[in-house]
Amino acid sequence: MVVVVVLILFAAAWYAASPVLASFHAADSLLPLWMGWTKWTPFYWGQNRFGMPLAALATLFRSSPWVSYIAYQGALYALSLISVFVLSYSLRRNVTTGLISCTAVPLLMTPRWWMEFANQPYGSSMGFFALASLPFVISGNSRKLGKHHLGAAVVLVAIAFWINQSLALWVAGSFLGQMAWGLERPRYWAWIALCVFGFLAAAYLQTLPGLIGPNYAAVILPRDFLRNIAQCIQVVWKAAPAFCLLLGGTLLAAAFARAMKRPIFQMGEIWVLRTTACVFLLTSVMWWTRVNDNNIRYFLPCISVAITVCSACVASLLPKPSIRWMALSFLLLATLVQTGLPGKETTIAALERTLPGEVRPDLTRCGILTGDYWKVWNILIVKALRQDSLIGLPQGMTTRAGPIKDVLNRRIRTEKVCFMGPLEKAQENAAEFGIQVPSASWVAL
Repeated sequence: MVVVVVLILFAAAWYAASPVLASFHAADSLLPLWMGWTKWTPFYWGQNRFGMPLAALATLFRSSPWVSYIAYQGALYALSLISVFVLSYSLRRNVTTGLISCTAVPLLMTPRWWMEFANQPYGSSMGFFALASLPFVISGNSRKLGKHHLGAAVVLVAIAFWINQSLALWVAGSFLGQMAWGLERPRYWAWIALCVFGFLAAAYLQTLPGLIGPNYAAVILPRDFLRNIAQCIQVVWKAAPAFCLLLGGTLLAAAFARAMKRPIFQMGEIWVLRTTACVFLLTSVMWWTRVNDNNIRYFLPCISVAITVCSACVASLLPKPSIRWMALSFLLLATLVQTGLPGKETTIAALERTLPGEVRPDLTRCGILTGDYWKVWNILIVKALRQDSLIGLPQGMTTRAGPIKDVLNRRIRTEKVCFMGPLEKAQENAAEFGIQVPSASWVAL
């Protein structure tokens, strides 16, 4: 397992400083850093979902924004890889197979969606859940474990549901998969109980004062049910064709092997794939999935799990351990080349390229920067990374900036408010938080 830890930490550090992955960042994925640097809250600013325990890493390394960026991104990628390894290892009980899955998932998801999977709540929440299950997976018998293992599992599952309450979909999917295909009762009832506990703990956290935002988890069945599911399948095909080909090829091979009475899927893998199919269907009929333009991100957990199962199955067919290690080396090299050589300068330059060409404002006069949500936070965070310091930077004022209203009010008394775009939009941003800005304080950029 030492080799596993070393390889996962190495890959996570590589991904954290990857310029290719950095080029796909946006305000949504960068704002947690600013939260850690200015005012940490239990959930993403302006929401009552997407827990932010990992954003606290940015608080710990606040004196060096670049170090906090690497620590935060490294933790996200490490947890995402852990989720893949533990699932693959639990299915085939082979370390090499688990590592092959860890290389196949980033490679087949492509850099853009691998970055989304890690920076959205999915990879980290699944990673914490995997860590909770790791002692049980390794021992193979929960009765051999002590109370401290169960206590640690309870804490880790609660953190997983704090980050991402939609993990409850996987619990629902497991029940639906069992009922729909008549599968034998799985030995996962203890985990289902832990999931229920974690979901209730996360629901309690949502009741804390100051948390706002509607409940996007409501399921609304569309009138054209089958058409909606077909559209979601099309979305996944366009985003990850390599994954679709792997899944389709593996399922065809499994059907052929079963007809020849030489099945290649084990019972646990069949159960996971059926659960994944049910989660895909449940996600397809979510209200938020239907109205969001970038709805592919909600299917990334299904894609990750399916690639993990298929790659573990294919890897297990390799006849010799030496061939598996050769396959692992090739896949690891391919995914590292795909994400580019890591480096501070190249990564910051890639982040700067995410900004429109005309957006390079001089912030020396600004105490507050307001404007478009997708520009303001990118500008501030990239500027902090470039100078590796928060000194001299203005505070941002856009949608989701409610938790720092007190900071904004203090700065308005003595400093200028710089705005990008129409003044009317900037004034709307200030009015949203009930902030009065003197007319003489506005400065156009």
